[in-house]
Amino acid sequence: MKKIILITVFLTFTRFFGCAQSADEVTKLLNTEEVTYGQACYFLATLHGLVDEDASYGQALDSIKEQGLLNFDVPKFDPIPLNQISHICVKLWRIKGSFFYLICPTPRYAFRLLKAHSVLSRTADPLKKVSGHEFLNILTDCIAKYPTENSEN
Repeated sequence: MKKIILITVFLTFTRFFGCAQSADEVTKLLNTEEVTYGQACYFLATLHGLVDEDASYGQALDSIKEQGLLNFDVPKFDPIPLNQISHICVKLWRIKGSFFYLICPTPRYAFRLLKAHSVLSRTADPLKKVSGHEFLNILTDCIAKYPTENSEN
């Protein structure tokens, strides 16, 4: 009986600290003025199950590159522009609806596709560096509009 109680307590604390790490990452993101490639890739990769929550930004960035979602090398601490966020989101969620994106799948047309689907505002600038709050708004809009196989919808 003691073993079962000790195992239960151990698993509870392990789960608690795992959630605390995720909450710390969200808090850190919310306080960020410019989201970096590493942060964006971390949240997108963990959301889609490409990496674990305890992965580093570098591992998440490498995972996104391995999936073919980024085809160039970039430091993980460089700010990510809105058109690149759009491009990764469109590819990860496999969003359809744009003839031009089908012909030429570039960040420009991914950005325009998300504007057309009202994920981004009509006045959004494709080269704008987004804050953590704006990035989380984009993620929540994508989660709400484009359910994935991992979601419970």
